[in-house]
Amino acid sequence: TEPRAAAPACLQVRAETRKAAKGYEHWVFVDSYCDLPAACDISTNVNPASMTLTIQPRSTGSVLTAANASTEKFTPYVTCHLGPAD
Repeated sequence: TEPRAAAPACLQVRAETRKAAKGYEHWVFVDSYCDLPAACDISTNVNPASMTLTIQPRSTGSVLTAANASTEKFTPYVTCHLGPAD
């Protein structure tokens, strides 16, 4: 799955589908190589409700966007910005 992301160059966004007991799990990962924390708003075509993921500098954050989804394929929409943690 190729995410659609608007993020600073020091952030890398990736998506992964995992087989679950019933259906599929949809995961979005954000890898930070930044010196500042980042906040990312994440939604998908399967789950349009926006979630916020905060990632600390030089770490990885993840969010489960759908559990037991009926489809393996999904498109994540991710918008991130850098700044102090709230």
